[in-house]
Amino acid sequence: METTKTPFKVKVGDQSYESKTIIIATGADTRWLGVPGEGKLRGHGVSSCAPCDAFFFKGKPVAVVGGGDSAMEETTVLAKVASDVVLIHRRDEFKAQKAMIDEVMALKNVRAIYNTHVVDVLGEAALTGLHLYTDSVSPKQGVRTLDELITLFKGKKN
Repeated sequence: METTKTPFKVKVGDQSYESKTIIIATGADTRWLGVPGEGKLRGHGVSSCAPCDAFFFKGKPVAVVGGGDSAMEETTVLAKVASDVVLIHRRDEFKAQKAMIDEVMALKNVRAIYNTHVVDVLGEAALTGLHLYTDSVSPKQGVRTLDELITLFKGKKN
């Protein structure tokens, strides 16, 4: 493979830059939940980038909110370092590609809770928990009642 000796030239506004290498990082838009406590705890247990922040969660239980491809990708990254990953989804079916869902749900430390919304992010200086609201218990959970679901996920009922 031949490498170029001529630097790349990039012009941004009135400034010009030269480099042998360019990394294009366009990123993806973060969609925050907009629930109480979320903004206050960003960077203190609340994150929008698993590849960026996964090492902070090594050996800890984490939650991922969503059901699309991005949520599945984030879950895959976190499952490599976290002790337990709970995938929280507001519907009874994920929107992600089936192959991706199958891969994620086959991971030993990943569990999903369906028909559930995050209502509040709890904690003062750091994240201590989530307040969830479950619309209905999904048959996929393997339990029949909300009390059984709460016990399954080691939660508390308000």
